[in-house]
Amino acid sequence: MSYLQDQLIAYIGNKRTLLPFLQQVFTAHTASMTRVRFYDPFSGAGAVSRLAKSMGYSVHANDWEDYAQVINSCWVGVDRDDLDRLFSDHGGARQALLTLQRIGEAGRPLHPYISRHYAPRRTATADYRRERLFYTRENAEFIDAVRGAIEAWYPTGLLEPRQLQAKHVLLGSLLYEAATHANTSGVFKAYHKGFGGHGGDALGRIMAPMQLELPTLCNSSPGTRHCVTRQDAAAAARGQSYDLVYLDPPYNAHQYGSNYFMLNTIARWDRPPVDDSFGRDGRLNSKAGIRADWVATRSPYCSRAHAPTALAELLDSLDSRYIMLSYNTDGIIPFEQQLELFQQRGRVSYTATEYAAYRGGRQSMSRRTATTEYLLIVDTSGRSGHDDHARIERQRRLQYLKSLQAQRYIPELLYGRFGGEVVYRQQGEVLFRAELIGGFMPKQWQVHEERLTLEQTELLIDWLESAMCGNQLVQFTCAMDILEAGTLSGAERTAVEREALKALKRFTHRKYYREYESAVARLTDLAAARPELVRLARAVDGIQQIAALRFAG
Repeated sequence: MSYLQDQLIAYIGNKRTLLPFLQQVFTAHTASMTRVRFYDPFSGAGAVSRLAKSMGYSVHANDWEDYAQVINSCWVGVDRDDLDRLFSDHGGARQALLTLQRIGEAGRPLHPYISRHYAPRRTATADYRRERLFYTRENAEFIDAVRGAIEAWYPTGLLEPRQLQAKHVLLGSLLYEAATHANTSGVFKAYHKGFGGHGGDALGRIMAPMQLELPTLCNSSPGTRHCVTRQDAAAAARGQSYDLVYLDPPYNAHQYGSNYFMLNTIARWDRPPVDDSFGRDGRLNSKAGIRADWVATRSPYCSRAHAPTALAELLDSLDSRYIMLSYNTDGIIPFEQQLELFQQRGRVSYTATEYAAYRGGRQSMSRRTATTEYLLIVDTSGRSGHDDHARIERQRRLQYLKSLQAQRYIPELLYGRFGGEVVYRQQGEVLFRAELIGGFMPKQWQVHEERLTLEQTELLIDWLESAMCGNQLVQFTCAMDILEAGTLSGAERTAVEREALKALKRFTHRKYYREYESAVARLTDLAAARPELVRLARAVDGIQQIAALRFAG
């Protein structure tokens, strides 16, 4: 369904890939209900609120960032059949967007704010040391011109409900373009050095002219009503009753107000002062030009010290049959603390899945490539049982055991632990079996979770963790050992080559210069000695070109 997949901005914690999993869980808990009242207090880019609307729920979408309110007011608050009615004075929704498109392409903004502070004077001669490069000059002027026109059509504070809806539709379309064509990795804490970065990553997306799109919307189910608010999560819920609450608070220290300050500025169009001064080195003193008032929405959920208290207070404020907390294994609130808080409200259950998390920035050498996303679910009509903790702990550890398939392993240590083949048996029955390429990359991973006890699960986790590649350097070394041995061919060899190249790319930063030099020398020698590795040699050449720019920059 295009409504659930299209026009979602790149966003930290975006649940687009988890929607089928969430739909299954939501359905299992609300199938017997005739009308479901759904609350999404951390709605963000709105993926889950869209899902709830498409499932026929009455949706309350809340978030205290301005851009989130605009986005959800458009994609959740407006129905597809209402679009032309909202823009009857502009000849319909498509005509209104075509008019704005022409205004943007003319590039003569009344208030050149984004183009003055966040884009170069000329795209072709952009200097990232003395100019901010969040957008091309042309796209920045497009944003300024279109945003100014929207404000002229629908002035802030002087609008009837229908006009406010129309404004949110136009702003939603513009915000999607502003998020999509930004010269960033998805967040606005920094821009690439040069458009597309040294590697020219996503250059087509960044350089392409903006094209306003008609929002892809869906109609509400009969008898449902939707509400979009911009408040503290607990405050927005006071005095309300729900059937299902979905909690998706921030997991880590990255504050959304600073990461997405640009979208807030475009949404508000208050054009705050920006520090464009230079330091003695000739560089901008305020590199990103982040608005100072972002701290007004600083989230306690991003603080290890304050997140548990904030979660406890939110749970106390909620009146709902089901409350679901979406969190992951990288989060800052300890699982035991979450479980204790949920058990105070009723009977708790646990379910999980694995997914590749969008992180929106540079990855460290030691960071895992996958994480486990789980749901803690409390049925407030039930009571916590004495066996809940043991049951949930077993589920959680089994899920972690399954997630270890995403890791890379040191063959000697792995086979040493398992005694030749990666199989675990009890009384002749196979409870765990893994097949790996070269003892390094898992390709099959069988966990007989109904038979494994918690103690056996912990033993397997201990064995596997002790053989894991702890960082990218170890991973690179293992991959190279396998390639140099020459025992693989075809798809398996290609898979290991990719792992070596992936690790090499992680070394293309100044702090890893020594590791990079050593790795390049080893790869170059291998490719020279093995003519069949011609694709590997070409890939190394490409990485070297990127690295030269980064080390010089």
